[in-house]
Amino acid sequence: MAQVPGDLDISFANNGKYIQNFGFQDNLTKVRVQPWDQKIIAVGTAINTSFSGQLLVMRLNPDGTLDTSFDGDGYLIINDFTESYAYDLVIRSDEKIVVVGTVADPTYQFATFMMRLKADGSLDATFGTGGMVVTEMSPQDDMAHAVVELTDGSLLLAGRARNGSFLYDPIVTHFSETGVMDMTFGTSGMATLPVAGEDNNFWSLGVNPDGSIIASGHYASEIPGSGGAFQFDVLLAKFSSVGQLDPTFGTGGVVIAPMPTGKDDQAFGQVITPAGDIVVCGYTTLMDFTYDMLLMAFDAQGSSIPSFGTSGVVTFNNADQDVAYGIERQNDGRILVAGTSGGFIFNDRDFILARYLDNGTLDAGFGTGGVVLTTAMAAFDEANALTLQADGKILVAGKGMNGSNNDAVIMRHLNDGTVGMQDLPLVHELSIHPNPARSNDRVSLRMAGTSSGQPEVRLMDLHGRTVQLDVLRSSAIDNGYMILLPGDLAAGCYTVVLQPVSGAIAHGRLIVE
Repeated sequence: MAQVPGDLDISFANNGKYIQNFGFQDNLTKVRVQPWDQKIIAVGTAINTSFSGQLLVMRLNPDGTLDTSFDGDGYLIINDFTESYAYDLVIRSDEKIVVVGTVADPTYQFATFMMRLKADGSLDATFGTGGMVVTEMSPQDDMAHAVVELTDGSLLLAGRARNGSFLYDPIVTHFSETGVMDMTFGTSGMATLPVAGEDNNFWSLGVNPDGSIIASGHYASEIPGSGGAFQFDVLLAKFSSVGQLDPTFGTGGVVIAPMPTGKDDQAFGQVITPAGDIVVCGYTTLMDFTYDMLLMAFDAQGSSIPSFGTSGVVTFNNADQDVAYGIERQNDGRILVAGTSGGFIFNDRDFILARYLDNGTLDAGFGTGGVVLTTAMAAFDEANALTLQADGKILVAGKGMNGSNNDAVIMRHLNDGTVGMQDLPLVHELSIHPNPARSNDRVSLRMAGTSSGQPEVRLMDLHGRTVQLDVLRSSAIDNGYMILLPGDLAAGCYTVVLQPVSGAIAHGRLIVE
């Protein structure tokens, strides 16, 4: 327990960091974990040397190595379009993966994009056309930045579409499980709200237990007395399950929340608590055009929560540019945010990971005063997303600059009560003798229950590294096995895992003197 929550998990990839160069400019925008095996899926873009974006999907094993069972090499790059970008994904219970984003045709007009992959990374031909769906939401550009799967397998998407007045509408759309747009949703298939300025967007999306929809992002508001100039304000909207604005939320279903500085504000991520409260993260622009990280909390009716921070607002200032892109809520109510902190564009920045108590106060038990700053590579580092593993460990994904190009980056951080070793669920207690033992000792193992066949036995150190062992079945003792400890085995605490060909897994702790 010597590790501080927030420390890098050195058992993951290369001392806590997975970094890959896909050729030129790379970036990861979202990361998720498969619940059944804890494999890690991240999506983003690999920009080629012609400066065209190519949609990227990659999968890692739980230890941070590429999972080569996924598309044969661990990653999939889509080059079917002039440009393509992935912004979000969902992992279905049938192990299929839905990825959303945007693609451009040869005239560089962008359209909303979805694709569905099988567990092995191949396109699922039962979805859309050959596994892909390209939808023109408007005569101009449109794109999907967020996706949520509903209980019936259908999909909600959030993003933006340029309307006939050449203004971007923030939109929510609904598609069937097979990728067919639901034209009964909202108005002609799109739920939106009236806009006045050019640039409006939904970056995040969530669904309440009653089926109502919360979307957040930014809204272009006219600056009073400016003669027509606009600024971005934090935007929240609540829609019914069929895409109609909910008049009980905010003003006519909409909350527009400017900050006092009168400059641009953005909400990139959101979480919805079990009570229906909404916490968003992003940034606020100060008068000197620097950014402070921003969190805002609203209740289920869209009103600011006074007990959160100062009148519902929390800001954090570490450097010239502090931005939160991703947010997650732990089961204990504490809030994790990830982003970037450092200088202006092209200056040095680091990944920032911070944890807040449910009242908006930085959690002093995490990192240094609640904050962890981590250098991914030599220069501009930016975390765009985070997620939690089943054991509470924290995955953060984004990009790092190697001096000239951006590389894809995934890091794993420890959380409360975790060390650099997977804490396996206890199914059967394993009897180990002698314990403590020494190197070169023969150690007998015995488990309850029944099993058959030669088992797999793993001996793992505190960093999750596996020591290979020879295993002999002992015919004299039912369900008994014998292992020979290597002569160069270092002293310490180990976990012994015994997994028969059939039967339940068992594990126990072994002390080596």
